[in-house]
Amino acid sequence: MRRIIFLALLLLAACATPQQACINRATKDIRAMDKLIAKTEGNISRGYGLRAETYFINERQICGRADDKKVYCNVPVAYSRDVPVAIDLNAEKAKLASLVAARKQLVNRGAAIIAECKLMHPTA
Repeated sequence: MRRIIFLALLLLAACATPQQACINRATKDIRAMDKLIAKTEGNISRGYGLRAETYFINERQICGRADDKKVYCNVPVAYSRDVPVAIDLNAEKAKLASLVAARKQLVNRGAAIIAECKLMHPTA
């Protein structure tokens, strides 16, 4: 299933115009910064952080056949859940301010690159 989704996304990416591809590359860091800002804002509003914890559950699956009978075995399957963790709210607020300032710099730099992308790859 993941391969199908990956191939579909790859095909969609191939459909992007050179200008769109250039702009996507220029704004990649801004999108990453937006995710970090959203996560930090969520931590501050909740008052605690979230950490992904992986755990395994054995699931019974068909492993093969022997004498025309199904053979079952236990297969560990990984799951994850978010676990609350304590955070320093003052440090999170300082981190948020730093992220917002860094984002402004990225936007300024990205605007110049986007303008360059539009010049290099005009749309028809």
